[in-house]
Amino acid sequence: MRDALLLLLLLMTPAAALADPYAEALAGAQAEADRGRYAAAAGALAGPAAEWPQDFPLQLARGYYLLRAGRYAEAETQYRAALALAPDSPEARRGLADARLGLGAPDQTWLTLSGSGTAYDGQAARSPLYTGALRLDVQRADRWLFGALYRGLGTTASFTGGGGRGRSSGTAASLQSEGHLWFGHAAPGWQLKVHGAGLTRSAATVSGVEQVYAYGGLAAGLSAMARAGLEWRATAVTTWYEDLTTTQLEGSGTLLLAGDRLALRAGGRTQLTEGDATGVALAALEWRGPFSLALSGEYGAQRRPIDLDARVIYGLPDDLRWAARLQAGLMLGHRARAWLGADLERWRPPAAATSPADYDALRLAAGLSFSY
Repeated sequence: MRDALLLLLLLMTPAAALADPYAEALAGAQAEADRGRYAAAAGALAGPAAEWPQDFPLQLARGYYLLRAGRYAEAETQYRAALALAPDSPEARRGLADARLGLGAPDQTWLTLSGSGTAYDGQAARSPLYTGALRLDVQRADRWLFGALYRGLGTTASFTGGGGRGRSSGTAASLQSEGHLWFGHAAPGWQLKVHGAGLTRSAATVSGVEQVYAYGGLAAGLSAMARAGLEWRATAVTTWYEDLTTTQLEGSGTLLLAGDRLALRAGGRTQLTEGDATGVALAALEWRGPFSLALSGEYGAQRRPIDLDARVIYGLPDDLRWAARLQAGLMLGHRARAWLGADLERWRPPAAATSPADYDALRLAAGLSFSY
């Protein structure tokens, strides 16, 4: 972690500004650290850290030097200040966990509780759909990942059958329930997850469970600072269903501006399902800090094989036309973060279909992440 942190600080220091106080403070702190004088290195960054409180790498570096100096209480405070600027930073979470261990406290554990509800407005005589989800994520010392998810999908459809006196009409309802469990290991630059799930589907006209599916998956992720002010991230996820296999690849680059407070991200996602490939372009604008605000969008084609009996509910698997998302987050002290988000999506039949029918989807989500 030390070498990566020093390299990060050097790369983020403009070569043409080596004489300014900011660069001099970083260079002086590094020189003290190279001599093994970590307390002096932390002291060299005390003034700059107070002068530029919104500078995440600076807060992170001072936390690291305090940790190496054995000043665990101060290191804990410093790492929490860094997390207030970048709540999802694995480096800051790892440092906070190590500082707490130095104080004799147990490894830091993060819990995230979230829920969402989605309404799909069916057009061209398609039935409306409704989904709800509850999710729990546990991250132990920023190393071990555990999670569980329940999701329900319901639909109602009107029907007319028979003829003459035997003619009947009514409404049929069905419910699809999914249960997900996953386990993984994370490091500052990567993570690996193993995912398993089960699915049941029942209908109002059928007593009990109609079908039961099971599937598993493997997810991996990588992230790193490529050069000054630029982050890159890549993920790969493969899922094995009962009757098909799907692989999703995603990559993006993020340019950091305004003292790392403003982030501009662009990238793409490709999905391979039984030889069929679809692609989506991604873009996002994010303001980072104790209060965060992110606006993102997607455009392209993306199948949804996770709804295994979509062919029954939708008639045909749909492709994503576009999606727009807005999410706001707020730090609640140094130990908790709350967020609220809204998504608007438009889905259409496959490109080969001639029907203009669409689904418009509105999703509202909320969550709370806290540590102890």
